[in-house]
Amino acid sequence: MTENSDFTRQNQNMYNAWANAYDNYTNSTVFCDELHFPKHWAILPPSKILEIGCGTGRHTHKLANLGHEVTAIDISEGMLEIAKSKVKTVKFIHGDFLEHDFNGQKFDFIIMALVLEHLPDKEIVFAKIAELLNIGGRFFLSEIHHSRMENGSGARFIDDTGSEIRAASFIHNNDDVINAARKNGFELNSDEVVYGTKTLIAHNKGWEKYYGKPMIEIFEFLKP
Repeated sequence: MTENSDFTRQNQNMYNAWANAYDNYTNSTVFCDELHFPKHWAILPPSKILEIGCGTGRHTHKLANLGHEVTAIDISEGMLEIAKSKVKTVKFIHGDFLEHDFNGQKFDFIIMALVLEHLPDKEIVFAKIAELLNIGGRFFLSEIHHSRMENGSGARFIDDTGSEIRAASFIHNNDDVINAARKNGFELNSDEVVYGTKTLIAHNKGWEKYYGKPMIEIFEFLKP
């Protein structure tokens, strides 16, 4: 088993354990992503879309409701079972998108929310995405802000026994992400840093510590 396979297995096990509680788990990163990421792709015309790391389908059902032809892939069969219960018109794939054979299939847009932190090699990620995108296609990426990762944040949850279970996570700063994209032929369309606001605090008083601090970063890349 390769080192990357070890990371994949660790994350697969973590998200399988988290699946049943994920949608009810209070998480500031996911809250910010829900609030800000969809507006970047909500006005897209009906298109052929790939969602990488769809999880429980929190964005998947939005995409399907907007009239897109959606293919959604995730390594966690537990998360996929939840996603499948939310939407019936999506093609779901259980697997690692870096390893999966899409048989030459191309997509108009690719969307990936809060997944890059689990992938150690950004250039391999962008190379695969470039391979899967049509010319003129766009890649929408949201990711936990690297400053939070540097301070020990990252995907994790508390299980029923009170134990913290963490995913394998890697720090990817802004410049490294953009440079990896450009090396694989992408152009940067937009880059937004989302900060903690009063909306965050109103949802959960315990999140006051995040006020004014960078929470997530949202990128839009074009394959020219």
